[in-house]
Amino acid sequence: MKIDKKIERILTNSIFGQINAEEQAQLDEWMNTSPGHRKEADAYHEIWEKSKRLVYSDSFDLERLLKKTKKRIPEFRKKRWMFYFRQAAAIIVLTIGFSGLIQYYQNQSRMMPGEKQDRMEVKTVCGMQTNFSLPDGTEVWLNSGSTLRYPGSFKGEEMRRIELSGEGYFKVKKSPGQPFIVKTPEIDIQVLGTEFNVTAYDDFGSVTVAVATGKVSILSKSGKQNEALLVMYPNEVIEYNKEENRLYHLREKSLGKYTAWRDGILMFYGDPIETVVHKLEKWYNVEITLADESLTRYRFTATFENETIDQVLSLLSMSTPLKYEMIPAERKPDHSFSKRVIIISDKKTKTAVPMK
Repeated sequence: MKIDKKIERILTNSIFGQINAEEQAQLDEWMNTSPGHRKEADAYHEIWEKSKRLVYSDSFDLERLLKKTKKRIPEFRKKRWMFYFRQAAAIIVLTIGFSGLIQYYQNQSRMMPGEKQDRMEVKTVCGMQTNFSLPDGTEVWLNSGSTLRYPGSFKGEEMRRIELSGEGYFKVKKSPGQPFIVKTPEIDIQVLGTEFNVTAYDDFGSVTVAVATGKVSILSKSGKQNEALLVMYPNEVIEYNKEENRLYHLREKSLGKYTAWRDGILMFYGDPIETVVHKLEKWYNVEITLADESLTRYRFTATFENETIDQVLSLLSMSTPLKYEMIPAERKPDHSFSKRVIIISDKKTKTAVPMK
């Protein structure tokens, strides 16, 4: 039975309590016109009730819970209601909206004494991504809220130096004798020809490098120039903790959580809530505040795609012990709008004060 798109939307809204009197009347009329309609609606709500009985823990492997719960649903209901069930049973799927403008421009800055050429700059606003090539043929994917600066040409240069603030994935064109260096405020990354991901947001407490192919050297920012602190190989990850001034070296079976963003997919695997919050802020251009110290003990495993921030937060509050308050954006004197502010707190806490 094919459901009318309007009724489908009303059914979806009803699960989150976002249905008005007129829509409720339309839904009641639709259900009363056929026993099949009533069964469809009942199946929808049964799936939702199953999802609410998921067990809470400090570590939320939402995808595993999803698979476990699906086994208890009759086969004839699985296919038709899989989309709604996946929403109800886990926080899955969150994508970037690709509509809108990406700030992509060339910086024709004034030449200063000693400068050889102009600098170029590519900048993505929060909620956007872009893909482009550097003058040497190196392919770059730039994530939300990121900036990349590079020279207009690498010809005549001993090294191909670029500067990153934010997150980027690099497929470096081989150029023997001319190393490629990604500079960040904390560490530098040197390669000859390889693929790797760098996360280096100024407002986050760590810098992460994940190697997909080839070999990558992590360079010291002090002491001997271009001194390699360590060498990385495929499926290896380093995390530099800014506060501790320390490198953590890991080996991963899969780099999906570090690279899936290029396809508009955001993955978490045992990640603390601070990481989840930071990435959501960048992707949705919102400001999120954690109201309770207890929230820092939670870790999340999930895949996000094709959801608005409102839907993600609704699912988050239904699938975990967390609740949220949304403060709408306000119009400023210059007619621009402030960011929406979201306050996340623990359902177990009656009152909460935002963490500093």
